[in-house]
Order: sequence, then structure tokens, then C-alpha cells
Amino acid sequence: MLVQWWSLLDIRLDDPDDIRLASSSAAFNAVAEKFAPTRPSASIGWAPVAAVGYEFETLVNAASHAAETAYAKGGDRWERVHRAAE
Repeated sequence: MLVQWWSLLDIRLDDPDDIRLASSSAAFNAVAEKFAPTRPSASIGWAPVAAVGYEFETLVNAASHAAETAYAKGGDRWERVHRAAE
């Protein structure tokens, strides 16, 4: 049996408004200067098929829930979905 190891990641920017404001200028230097005081962060939900299975909708939902959990725990982190207790 061939085992394929892959996962679905749901990556969300924690501060999209800050990034939107910083990228409103067309000039790269203006964007770089606006980013200088801030560090963009992201919340990531990681749903491995070994824990969730191969059903796409289930993977998307699990990764999305994990990303929401990461954000709820303060953002700038990732949360991995673990295999459900059997």
C-alpha cells in the first residue's frame, strides 16, 4: 500500500488591515517603509491526511477550524489537527 504524506494548510493574515494600508502605495520603497514598524503575522491551520483523511471538504474544514484556533490563541502561530481518539 502506497502511503502519501500530504496536508492541507489554511493560512490567514492576522492583521490584514495593517497590510492593506501598508501596500496601498505603488512604490516599493513606500511599502517597505510602512512595513518597517510592523511585522506581519499569520495564523495557520494544518490538517494532515493521516489525521483527517482524504475527503477534501473535511480537510478544508479541519484546517480552517485549526487556523481559527491559532488566531484565538493570539495569532502568529500554527495549530495542527491531531488524529481523533479511537
